[in-house]
Amino acid sequence: MTDTTAALAASGGRPPLSRALTIASIALYCLVITWTARSSYRDPVWNLDAILYLSAALSWTEPDPVQRHRRVYDEVARAVPERAFAEMTTTSEYRRALSASPVALDTQLRFCTNRPGYVAGVAALHGLGMNGAIATRVVSIAAFAAAAIIVLVWLIGIGAGPLHHLLAALLFASSPFADIAGLSDPDMLGTAPFAFAAWLILGKGRTVAGVLVACLAVLSRPDAGFLALALIAWAALFAPGHRLPIKRAAALGAAVLVVSIAIPSLLGGAQVGVFHRFYFESRLYEPARMHETISLAGYWAAFVKNLGGKGLYYPSVMSLHFAITVMAALALVTRRDPLARPMLGWWGLIWLYAPAHYILFPDRSDRYFAPVYLLSVLGAIAYAFAPRRAQDDRVAN
Repeated sequence: MTDTTAALAASGGRPPLSRALTIASIALYCLVITWTARSSYRDPVWNLDAILYLSAALSWTEPDPVQRHRRVYDEVARAVPERAFAEMTTTSEYRRALSASPVALDTQLRFCTNRPGYVAGVAALHGLGMNGAIATRVVSIAAFAAAAIIVLVWLIGIGAGPLHHLLAALLFASSPFADIAGLSDPDMLGTAPFAFAAWLILGKGRTVAGVLVACLAVLSRPDAGFLALALIAWAALFAPGHRLPIKRAAALGAAVLVVSIAIPSLLGGAQVGVFHRFYFESRLYEPARMHETISLAGYWAAFVKNLGGKGLYYPSVMSLHFAITVMAALALVTRRDPLARPMLGWWGLIWLYAPAHYILFPDRSDRYFAPVYLLSVLGAIAYAFAPRRAQDDRVAN
């Protein structure tokens, strides 16, 4: 054995310099994730959802709406800066009504109980003594950190190098992930299962387990069922190796639909028509109007209005991630990768989620598409830009 061969064997098959760079890039990745999570915690953007989800969490142990209203606003006032608290309670008729009326706040619970996974996380932290308003954000930050750790384990497992670690770190430090990591809403918690699912499917070849994990996202956002359906379709039509049988895929897809629809009914949440009316025609804090659904004309007017994209939180994000997807797809096609067809199907079906979600919920909150951005870029990093040897080994196995 030559000296060079011995050195490579001792360093895991890589030259010492390459191994040192890889270790340094992993450390940099961890530093970026830590800095992003710390920034999200120390410099929060407080949103009204902190009040709504804390109220939903307290409703599990405090049945009296008057006492719950007092406790919610007392806790939020202690945790939130005075200026932010004023914005959360006085800047619109809706917010003034919620802060003044326990009945108005109690009525809104139907728009939060559809997310039992997130509400349970807030309730658990609050039960351990954490301020409820802070707990609504800590759940999101924890989900962000969990997703980032999963991706790092994935990259190490496929033998990725410094460039891949850097790309993944930049992904998590950019919009929308760095922004929604600290928000008081379930978006990040609904995104994390898809990161875990992508690792299982693309990194470990465990397609069925990955699909099942992805389905757990409906507990944080029932509308995530659409993206879970896309992954089920991919597993049945494109997955390399052992595909999910069509009949089993159909049964699993039907189960996801049933659960997504049943969660609001079983937990006392609002139905789709009521959600539409809530967003597009009235804030519906009046209990007498809670059961009203949006008219077809009202829905169509909202749909056309929002097509203009006014009020989008991250107007450049979708185009950026879509461009990365196109670049990755071209990289696969031009180098004749054996996994080109499965990965092209992966991106195609994942991107169907964005228009499908918009058609059903034509809302301006484009952060709802965060799972699409995450899955598309992770697919790009793992296949189009990852070391070819790791892919070839996986195909051979």
